[in-house]
Amino acid sequence: MITRENIQTFRKYNFVLTPVHKSKDPKLDKAPVNKNGKWHYNWTDEELLSANRLGAYHRDSEIFDVDF
Repeated sequence: MITRENIQTFRKYNFVLTPVHKSKDPKLDKAPVNKNGKWHYNWTDEELLSANRLGAYHRDSEIFDVDF
């Protein structure tokens, strides 16, 4: 469950958050949700709270993701 506290904590870490798709289609699953066909970076808390899943833009958040 996504909470307002989660969002605030991630933003304190300077994560640039986005809702991401949750789908059985592997091409769509975990892909960022688009607005007007483009990636969007300024989601409101309410939009993020209503998402099924959250992600962070790695480059913009200055983070790395390593899969083992």
